[in-house]
Amino acid sequence: MDIMQFLSANKAGVFIAVFVLLFGSVGYFTLNKGGSAMGGEGAPLEVFDGLHLKVIWTDSSEPELIAHARNNAMSRFAAAEGQPIPEDGSVVLGSMEGALMKKEGEFSKIGDFLKDFEGLNVSVGGVLSKTGMVVDRFHLLDAARFNSLGAKQDVAYIKLSTEKSPKLFYTLAADDNRTLPALQLAEGKLSDYSIQNLAGDKYYPLIVGADEAKVMRSEKLFAKPGDTIRGFFGRNVYLVGVLAPADNALDEMHFTPLGQNEWG
Repeated sequence: MDIMQFLSANKAGVFIAVFVLLFGSVGYFTLNKGGSAMGGEGAPLEVFDGLHLKVIWTDSSEPELIAHARNNAMSRFAAAEGQPIPEDGSVVLGSMEGALMKKEGEFSKIGDFLKDFEGLNVSVGGVLSKTGMVVDRFHLLDAARFNSLGAKQDVAYIKLSTEKSPKLFYTLAADDNRTLPALQLAEGKLSDYSIQNLAGDKYYPLIVGADEAKVMRSEKLFAKPGDTIRGFFGRNVYLVGVLAPADNALDEMHFTPLGQNEWG
């Protein structure tokens, strides 16, 4: 029996095999490109379910993002070096943070100890592969070491947009005179950071980082400081200003008086 006779006699079987092959390929590339099931370039969105964040402000007013996530979510990450799960006495670094700390000579290889890392003695357990998301800036710790850090928990938090893109927020009260002067705006004025009543509706102030401003402008959410955005994560906000480029987590942050559970 030649190939044409075989195909003619087994049309149903061939069709099913081709369908399964094509469907499986589409599913594979969808998952690994970062579609609805995955974020960015391969980070599982499950990591943000139950994620806890703390921000340590350096002497130069740079934010360091310290995170704790569930092990079953972390196990789905790819590690460029070492392991993706922070074990007892180790820290796992996002790709950008790992590259920066290597460049600054804080460590050279997996297993190196970081002396006095935020008051902790930990070794580098792994560096995650690039995700294209804020995870790339994380320092991930086990629960015990995360809880031992003195910084207040959940002042910083993640919200997922309707496109399932993770956005980094920081709760900043309008009268927080300690932190506000440390923010350097390229556009707008810090003195405008207050809750406003406009046409009978409450509008919350919003300051965004340089990179996030580019994204929001590309989506036509605002053009300039003073513009209002209705229904932004269920609340009305107005754009107070855009931070100067900082080459750190500030570039991706949203500053607002609202806490994680206060959105619409």
